[in-house]
Amino acid sequence: MSVPEFKVVATGDFKILEQIEKIELDAFNHDALSIFNLGLFARTSGLFALVAEDNVVAHALVNLCVSPPGRALLFSVAVEKNSRRKGYGKNLLSQIISRLESAGCKELELTVSPENSKALNLYLGMGFMKTGKIRMTTNPDKIRLTLLRKL
Repeated sequence: MSVPEFKVVATGDFKILEQIEKIELDAFNHDALSIFNLGLFARTSGLFALVAEDNVVAHALVNLCVSPPGRALLFSVAVEKNSRRKGYGKNLLSQIISRLESAGCKELELTVSPENSKALNLYLGMGFMKTGKIRMTTNPDKIRLTLLRKL
């Protein structure tokens, strides 16, 4: 497979949005975002993808430096099932972090399930620090860790 290209996804990139929707469904099941919501995210925040040979290998949704000012929120990251463990997630996050730094963002925050050890290890290895825990409003028994990285 060729070296993936970093792309900022637009609302009209239907082929890419369809692929991202499939990756979301595989990664997040009932919590996956629909193509409609992905399009809204592309229009109002940041939807980024790594694309190799016309195939999305990883994507991320980022709320860009709005709350509090200077803090971006990494809403979702997923790697296509057959592309995992190849460094695409780290590659995508590195490019997003560089882009956020250039835009003047000071921090990047995210939440992750404590059971998702692969993602947690990736984030900790990239300089994120645990800052707390939150309960999901839709499922109070479900806890997520909050992580923060200074940029």
